Amino acid sequence: MTKQTRHAILSAFTELLKRKPFSKITIGDITAECGIARMTFYYHFDDIYDLLEWTIEEKIREAVKTDFTYDTWKTGLLSVYRATLKEKNFFLKVFPSIDLRRLEQYLMHVAKGFISGVVEEKLQKMAFSICEEEKQMVCNIYGYSMVGIFLQWISDGMKEDPASLVDRFCTILSGSMEITLQKAATFKNEKE
Repeated sequence: MTKQTRHAILSAFTELLKRKPFSKITIGDITAECGIARMTFYYHFDDIYDLLEWTIEEKIREAVKTDFTYDTWKTGLLSVYRATLKEKNFFLKVFPSIDLRRLEQYLMHVAKGFISGVVEEKLQKMAFSICEEEKQMVCNIYGYSMVGIFLQWISDGMKEDPASLVDRFCTILSGSMEITLQKAATFKNEKE
């Protein structure tokens, strides 16, 4: 029931965004749209900004259902951009009202989740290992690159074709993970 109610609130909020700017939507509008009591809203969300952040996380979670491997991360990244582009009106309407720091933290959590799997896979194929501290550094380097490009794309109005953007990004990074992992392994050895 709780999940259904949260999704009903999300649906009402999304519908209202089609008719009104975010700054004009009230909790009363949302509760009237989905037919729930005001206290029910507050049971699920602290305020409209909490709802906004959860809605964005839900939309991104839907976009990131692809399994990422070293060989498929480009395809997975492109699927995230395309899924986000399908929600272009939503993202462009709410982007100015988003707490970018919290969104960046959430996106980094997601990005590091699949990047760490790619790093582990690549280390196994390269037949060597690096310490956890260096793995985290590598995940941060790639994660912040991916998140930064993604947020900039939204900030710029999502104008660039996702296939072109992802292709440019992946071409520039092509082959860099092997070098980065090798340097991370030698960095630790040089320190000792």
